Amino acid sequence: ETGTDGTFGGASFDYTFDSGTTAADPGTGEVALSSTTQNTATEMYIDATDDNGSSINTFMTSIDAVTSAVKGHVRVFSKTNANIFLLFAISDLTNNTGWWTIDINNEDS
Repeated sequence: ETGTDGTFGGASFDYTFDSGTTAADPGTGEVALSSTTQNTATEMYIDATDDNGSSINTFMTSIDAVTSAVKGHVRVFSKTNANIFLLFAISDLTNNTGWWTIDINNEDS
């Protein structure tokens, strides 16, 4: 038996991982990190539109409005194996119009 793909608690968005490390729009439905050694990445680059064609701008704006040192957390994981994951604390966000830069610090992987 196989079940449906699981998601992490909180808001979940479906993205395709892009192996590029450049601070640029990774493309519609894609997310990238600033380092090929993923758990040492300090920035995440994420398109404003997820794989389902939904905008995450409203959600990202609400995270950006948080005034504490840690604005929230982001967990990146394999859709087929949730044991393969990266957990980052979010310290800042930048709206680059069409894509976002998220300043991150790894907490677990």
